[in-house]
Amino acid sequence: MAEPDYSDENWKTMELPGYWEDKGMKDFDGVVWFRKTIDIPRNWTRKNVTINLGNIADESIVYYNGTEIGRNTKADASRYYTIPYKLVKRGKAVLTIRVTNYKSKGGIYGRPEDMKLSIQGKDPISLAGEWKYLSGLSLSGIPPRTHFTRK
Repeated sequence: MAEPDYSDENWKTMELPGYWEDKGMKDFDGVVWFRKTIDIPRNWTRKNVTINLGNIADESIVYYNGTEIGRNTKADASRYYTIPYKLVKRGKAVLTIRVTNYKSKGGIYGRPEDMKLSIQGKDPISLAGEWKYLSGLSLSGIPPRTHFTRK
């Protein structure tokens, strides 16, 4: 689902940021895939790009044109990643985010101005707004994960 040529034409849309429970997916615990197509300007070609997604509940894996650029298992943490310059080319690019929520509210939430792409903090491209999404595996009824530590 992360590959840029994957067809998402039958996916629904959701305005982000926001919890998916507040957007019509009441009491859903599980996996939701989000996708957004963006236009990369010519002057960004072969430059490191910073992506800021705001907060995500709970876990996430982030892809840029099918390449994983980051993952985080810390619930409600801000997501900041660097898209390596070798991957950045002018034109259409696809961001894909796999979000897994285990309990309570899930989604990509926070302030709209925190969702953006930029080069060294300049010329930001907003990522807030309409994203395509597809709900996947439901974890309802499955006990939450237990973390074990070694003695």
